[in-house]
Amino acid sequence: MVEHFTNTRCGVCAGQNPSFYANLANNSQVKHVSYHPSSPYTSCLFSQHNPSENDARTNFYGLYGSTPRLAIQGANISNSPNPFQNANLYNSYEGQTSAFSLKTEQRKTTDSIFLRVLVKTVSTSSLTSLRLYAGAAEDTVFYSAPNGESIHHDVFRKSFFGPNGLIINPAANIGDSVVFESKLAKNNAWNFNRIFTYAILQNATTRALEQANFSKPSDNSLITNTNAIEENDDLVQVFPNPSADGRFSFYNSHAQSQNAQIEVWALDGRLLLRKSVKTPKFEIDLSKQLGGFYTIKIQIGNSVVQKRLLRL
Repeated sequence: MVEHFTNTRCGVCAGQNPSFYANLANNSQVKHVSYHPSSPYTSCLFSQHNPSENDARTNFYGLYGSTPRLAIQGANISNSPNPFQNANLYNSYEGQTSAFSLKTEQRKTTDSIFLRVLVKTVSTSSLTSLRLYAGAAEDTVFYSAPNGESIHHDVFRKSFFGPNGLIINPAANIGDSVVFESKLAKNNAWNFNRIFTYAILQNATTRALEQANFSKPSDNSLITNTNAIEENDDLVQVFPNPSADGRFSFYNSHAQSQNAQIEVWALDGRLLLRKSVKTPKFEIDLSKQLGGFYTIKIQIGNSVVQKRLLRL
């Protein structure tokens, strides 16, 4: 994972970035995001779009004040010798392992993007505190910048969990997971079709990268081809919730009889149920599942309702 700090008014960036991107193209396994801090050029178009969060990520690595700079696997990379000209820049990072896996799921609606991040403990680790950072970036922006660059790659736009992310506690047992969800409103300055989401898991003390995962710009995973995903919308009512016996009843208050596509997901990413039902009334039986939260996604026509169920 390489985090790239650059600026559209930086002449040095324009000179160094072509070699950097050529090297990146030859290392398809490397993930990349570019940030545009407000120093040394406050008038950078991409920086001005979200100055506080671009600067926060730059300051997180102590790199504020000069561009271009790199952080790889959570570590600052010295500009001497020149890393932008180094064809072997990523070689020493190959073959690293992690005690954690990271899975991201994004879903786009007409006006929002939803992110779900699953952090799974896959082997023994002494780490009890991690930092989870997640953002939305635009894979390609075509803009004739003052420094002469016209194509800009993986441009950071906004964070999901705040400028410094979340401090989280991973699951203690191997095979268990913790899940985090958030959403962002669409911004008209973005090419929404080019927006992708990414998550970075780091050691909360040393910043060392533990895991990273990227979605695809077109990824509308789980239920697709919808015009809306509505959290807690009254299109479908559910009762009781929470349920003591794991049996939930649903009622579509807006139609007498429509086909609905149902998916029920556990928080660890397992698909428990996928079926077609006939509304306005139907039931879901989770009596054989353990107590806890579950997510149900209900597609009716071109709308999708997502609700959280609690099995006591």
